[in-house]
Amino acid sequence: MVLILVYANFFYEESWKFKIIISKTYEYDNEWQVILKSIVKNNIESVKQIDQNYTKLLSKYILQFINEYKISKIDFVSSHGHTALHDPSNSLTYQLGNLPELSNYLGLKVICDFRTQDVRFGGQGAPLVPVGEKYLFSDYKTLINLGGFANITKMSTNNIIAYDICPVNIIFNHLSNLIEQEI
Repeated sequence: MVLILVYANFFYEESWKFKIIISKTYEYDNEWQVILKSIVKNNIESVKQIDQNYTKLLSKYILQFINEYKISKIDFVSSHGHTALHDPSNSLTYQLGNLPELSNYLGLKVICDFRTQDVRFGGQGAPLVPVGEKYLFSDYKTLINLGGFANITKMSTNNIIAYDICPVNIIFNHLSNLIEQEI
C-alpha cells in the first residue's frame, strides 16, 4: 500500500489546465499496511483513533515531501484521505487523514473531507471527479475514473451526470492479497 503526493499547478489559459510539477510515492511500513488493510474490521471508535494516528503520519509524509523538494509556494494542501469505510447507499463514508489537525500539524491551509457532504446529500462520494473533469478535460464528453470504484462522467451542454459503475482497485487489492498469501 502506498501514499502518492503530488505538487501541481492549476492555471487558466482560455480554459483550465494543470501541470504536475513533482510527484512521489511513499510505501507504508508493514505496521501501517496491516492497519489499513484491516480497517473495515474495526468499530467506528477504533477507526477514529486510527484516524488521529494516520493524520499525524500523513502530516509527516507531507512535510517530508515539501522539505525534500524545497517547495515554498503552497496555496493549500488538498487531502482526499484514505478510505476506511464507504457505503454511500447507507449514508456512510469515512476517510482517514481529513481531520482539522492536519492543518495544525502542517501550518498550512488544508482542503479535505470531500466525500462526507456529497454522501449526506445522496451522492456516491466523489463530488470533485465530475467538476474536475468538466474544467480540466472539457474536450471529452464521457470519462471513466478508475479508482477503488470506477466512476463514469457524462457531460452534455447543460448537464453533468456522474456515478459509480463497478469496483476496480478493491478487486485488484483482494486478488493481489490472495496471490501474496500463496507466495
